Amino acid sequence: MSNKVEQLVERISSHSYGCSPVSGNGFRDLEFVASIRGRDYNLKPIRQARDVIIFGGGLSEWSKDMFCPYAWDDVTKAEPALRELIQNHMNGRDIAYLLFEEDSPVGFFFLWGMTRKDSGLYVPELGEGIVDSHQGRGLGGFALDMLTEIADVSEADAVELTTDLRNEVAKKLYESRGYELLGTIVNPLEIDQTKPLEELKKARKFREEYHMARIFKNRKNVLDYLTKKRERQNQLK
Repeated sequence: MSNKVEQLVERISSHSYGCSPVSGNGFRDLEFVASIRGRDYNLKPIRQARDVIIFGGGLSEWSKDMFCPYAWDDVTKAEPALRELIQNHMNGRDIAYLLFEEDSPVGFFFLWGMTRKDSGLYVPELGEGIVDSHQGRGLGGFALDMLTEIADVSEADAVELTTDLRNEVAKKLYESRGYELLGTIVNPLEIDQTKPLEELKKARKFREEYHMARIFKNRKNVLDYLTKKRERQNQLK
């Protein structure tokens, strides 16, 4: 294992999650069995778009609306975008995992923009979703903790995320893990939000959401950068 993976495993254990056995020399090929509230799940990097489509089939209409980085009801649009995500994972631009119970994908989570720097800052964007049958089992907290620790171990300045204004449960979870509410932001839906603004303008759907961040360092510069981002994206509405 690489030093960063070893650090991550140690930090995951500090959150009272089991983590064994571990394989992979880096975050790109990391795999392990995660013990969460007494149940075992297999964490694997995404390798097939079809697995994520199957995950999407376990989301209710409400959950699809709350977690919509991809077009769950339009496979012809979702599959190419997911193949791009897999390629980005392989080249280190993004990090994306599926959580399996036996052979069923029950969780999907990612960090977009692992190699992207804006204004000299490194601020990846976090997304996570859990199928309805497994919500309330601590999987969302596990995904949030794991991705936050990956970003910190990778020396990010901060992690940002957004969530629907109606989703108070998610907002409270994020706040419990040290994420701050910065304001609201107009987000394009069903699209990688780290794409250039001109690409984001082409999205079919937009929504005002809570804009939150966990800041590790360079606080003033991070806040200035994220304020400018909100100002820029809020012109999309």
